Amino acid sequence: MTTGDLGTVATTGTQTVDPTALAVWTAALTGLVMVALSVHLLLKPGPKLFGPTQERDLSFGAHDVVAALLLMLVVGGLAMDGVVHALRLTKPDDVGSDPDGIFEISHILLAQTLTQIPLALYFLARVVSSTDLAPRPRPAYASLAGMVGRGLVWGTAMFLVVLIVSGFCVELAACFGMPHPETGHPMLDVLARTKCQLVTVSVLISAILIAPVLEETIYRGVMQSSFVAIMGGQRSVAVIMTSLLFTGIHITVVPPPLLPGIFLLSVVLGWLYERNGHLLAPILAHALFNGLNLLASSGLR
Repeated sequence: MTTGDLGTVATTGTQTVDPTALAVWTAALTGLVMVALSVHLLLKPGPKLFGPTQERDLSFGAHDVVAALLLMLVVGGLAMDGVVHALRLTKPDDVGSDPDGIFEISHILLAQTLTQIPLALYFLARVVSSTDLAPRPRPAYASLAGMVGRGLVWGTAMFLVVLIVSGFCVELAACFGMPHPETGHPMLDVLARTKCQLVTVSVLISAILIAPVLEETIYRGVMQSSFVAIMGGQRSVAVIMTSLLFTGIHITVVPPPLLPGIFLLSVVLGWLYERNGHLLAPILAHALFNGLNLLASSGLR
């Protein structure tokens, strides 16, 4: 880079900081905000997130949040340890002895399934056994076609939004000496280097089918609905609280500079659930977001 460019490459510790990259991502983020504000002002406003709460299909409460966390972290965690030991899925001692990522993906899939399926079953049990089911009039715009369309549009939009936000945060973190993350998620790394078709198919099924259904059932279906009841119908607060939990559960697998993008994604998924009164829209958006990430990751390597 020459002195005639936007800036020179500075070094903070062992991390190289490129002012040009930071400026580009800042400009992209600023443009994104301006576009969002313009769309908000030009389009006819629909039901507002901060308006009065809609009637819920189920009356959730604080006990549902406690049960959800216990099932996911305690019961799921114990099941994970038990299955790992029972199947002898111990990590290979030799470095590089798992080139296809079979060990890694088996642990990821087990953790995802065993920690989230108990909560999904709890949610279904509440639906089946509850006596406080109440019909909730669904808005006319929340038709099946409308929910599918919104899910696909917002899934694509959030892929672009999170890409810009994450790029900005990565470059900003680099200014403080934080290295650029090698990958955004362990599954992306496994998918990039594996030569095993079974692993590839497992990653695709998990990211595009299993994770969106389970995570939206848990975080939007149970936790967000519970927070709405606890907060007295304050849906905006419920979306934020749920998004904080959703982001926190990703701390161990997602690099810190990418967490703001995860939080923003969760807020939009929560808004989709509140707007449509149905899990279909956030599930589709989540699935498309994951699919586009996998496609982009495989195309960049």
